[in-house]
Amino acid sequence: MRVQNLTEQLVIVHNRRCQLELSKSYMNHIVHSSILHDIRKAEIPEGILYRDASVNGIRYFE
Repeated sequence: MRVQNLTEQLVIVHNRRCQLELSKSYMNHIVHSSILHDIRKAEIPEGILYRDASVNGIRYFE
C-alpha cells in the first residue's frame, strides 16, 4: 500500500503543478494501477530484490 499512497500524492501534486487537468477518474486509475507494482514484486525472489550488488547484463541473462 505504500506505493499506492506515494503514487496518489504524486498524481495530485503533478496534476496541480503541471496543470494536467486530469479527471478524478483518471487519477484513480493511475493510483489503483500502482498496486500492480507490488503484485509483480511478489514473484521475484527476495535474494534478487534485496541484494547489495547491482544487476548487470551478464548476470541478468544467466
